[in-house]
Amino acid sequence: MEPLADALEDAYPARLEHTMLLVRHRGETACVAYDFLPIEPTSPATAATLLSGGAVRGDRRVRALSRVPSRRCWRVGDTTPGLGGGGAAGVDAVARAFQSTYDASLRLRENGCREHTAAMALAMTGITLDLDALLIEGDANRSDDDA
Repeated sequence: MEPLADALEDAYPARLEHTMLLVRHRGETACVAYDFLPIEPTSPATAATLLSGGAVRGDRRVRALSRVPSRRCWRVGDTTPGLGGGGAAGVDAVARAFQSTYDASLRLRENGCREHTAAMALAMTGITLDLDALLIEGDANRSDDDA
């Protein structure tokens, strides 16, 4: 669905958009994206299984981005003080540990990218995310200074 979302830009339904959590350390433009999607996202078998209420194996991705994406990106908050012993290395270690232990059984509306993003945000910041509220509020919460 990511190529379709990129092609349609703001016309793509926000509720269907893939979500991920970005970690950017103060003073840096690059960030690390943590997300969760099916191992075979374009497979018809994956779509059929998910749409029929079944589960598929998920991929807990960690990837470097050169910058924070320019659209539909909102600042959630700062990481919990002292997380992982403090500092960038501690925060990164906690984020990677979260990814490695997150349940890899992907099921729509129960354990998909939205639930992964919300759980990781809670683990990293202590903030309970309401992704629907963020989508409704739109760019009112957007900050180019922090993400």
